[in-house]
Amino acid sequence: MTTIDRLQIQGVRSFNPNQPSRIEFFKPLTLIVGPNGAGKTTIIECLKLITTGELPPDCHNGQAFIHDTKVANEKEVKAQVKLLFKNVNGQVMVCTRSMQLVQTASKQSFKTLENTIQTTNSNNEVVSQGYKCAELDKEVPELMGVSKAILQNVIFCHQEESNWPLDESTALKNKFDAIFASTRYTKALEDIQKQKKDLVGQLKELKLKSETVQTNLNASNKMKKEVDELEKQISTLQEETSRLKGEIKEKEKQDKELKKSYEESRDLIAQIEQMNAIISQIKAEADSIKMSLKEVLEYDLEELTRNCENFSEQFEGGLKKKNELEKARNTSLREKMELEKALTSYAEEFGKLTSSIEIAESLKSQRDKEIITISDCYKIDGFSKVPFDDSTVNAFLLKIQGMSKNASDSFLRLQESHKAEETEKGTVIEAKRRETNDILDKIRSLKNNIDKNNQELEKINKTVAENKALNQKSSDIEKKLKGKQERVNTIKSSFNAEEMKEEIKQLEQQKKKADEKIRETNNTIKNLNSQSA
Repeated sequence: MTTIDRLQIQGVRSFNPNQPSRIEFFKPLTLIVGPNGAGKTTIIECLKLITTGELPPDCHNGQAFIHDTKVANEKEVKAQVKLLFKNVNGQVMVCTRSMQLVQTASKQSFKTLENTIQTTNSNNEVVSQGYKCAELDKEVPELMGVSKAILQNVIFCHQEESNWPLDESTALKNKFDAIFASTRYTKALEDIQKQKKDLVGQLKELKLKSETVQTNLNASNKMKKEVDELEKQISTLQEETSRLKGEIKEKEKQDKELKKSYEESRDLIAQIEQMNAIISQIKAEADSIKMSLKEVLEYDLEELTRNCENFSEQFEGGLKKKNELEKARNTSLREKMELEKALTSYAEEFGKLTSSIEIAESLKSQRDKEIITISDCYKIDGFSKVPFDDSTVNAFLLKIQGMSKNASDSFLRLQESHKAEETEKGTVIEAKRRETNDILDKIRSLKNNIDKNNQELEKINKTVAENKALNQKSSDIEKKLKGKQERVNTIKSSFNAEEMKEEIKQLEQQKKKADEKIRETNNTIKNLNSQSA
């Protein structure tokens, strides 16, 4: 528990600037009693100043808070307020604020000199650390474990500001928010909601990725089934193709035999036709011989009849053989046509099988590409060499399932850890807010310095531009002067020399003035550069 033990005041309002005054606070209660003007209110004002850094109202920026220089008959008066207190951990600390009021010929100026906090370390050595005003204003309330708003408006409230509960609603709300630190909790809740929103977004992304992986997994399983079915169809078609190839070879052998028999029958038919031609020729010759014979030859009738019968039997046998060969030829032609039809049908089936095989190969390549894409996206090693066999595909599917399970487990762990982080972030948020305010102050000061430097650079650039213009003007004057001099030398006899001399003098004076202006500009640039450095 924080306790205030002792207060030392020197040079504040009616307190002596040359001798410090000490006030000791007793437990559990200390009453401050005295006539008007004795310094009761000054004690409360000093307590408020030492703890929060706030000056009392209507003190003219601190000029009316320090002992008057005219009363002390001094040009400057130094004031100091010290407070000995115990922090929330029971450690004894001494906070010191020093101020100064300087009287000049026309006005008084107030400024802060030194702000320190003294403590004792583990070796009982006194350690003093200096602070800026803004840093000390934040540090002391934190050491006391009480917010600055409660110290200002409740504990050390000035009697002129004690009617703040009757202020306007907006000002009253702001003070209550500061007292109860509702703004900090509101910001903390906003940060928690923002982080929750981010985590929900990450959860949605993980769900989308999980759904995408599941979709790819289902598609991969479906493609695997289709590939298996196509492989079965391919194996069936390959067996059918080998069987048909065997039948085609047998039919080709039969076709060759039929072609051979057809050629033999065609040769026989040609021989028969040749024999018929010979017979007809012999008959014609016999008829011509009969017509030319004057005497009838006497032959044995039986012998002639027997020869005729033999000839007719031979002729009929040849005709029968001819007919048989023609029938065999027609049969072989029909079988040839049937074989050609079967061959075309087999070729069509073979083309369909080939296209099915190509589709299966394209599906396999597409599956391999998707596996490579997924493995690159999720950085899965061992799936870069194509084509993939069934064992590799099964291993990939097992890895995808494991990744999906790990993602869901990590999400559950993240959701559990988020609940614990919410409690920690409440304390971190305030520290980050203080750091942010300090950084913003530094950024503002840097921006002001940058703006000043930019203004000085603009002035320098303008001066440089004027210098360049003057240099140009000087060079133009020198050119004119040279031209005039040449003109004087060439037409000296036709013009008055006195007038030309006067004109030359005027031009030289203009040149001198321009040179002087250039020197002044260069000096100005040097001064500006030294000031900016």
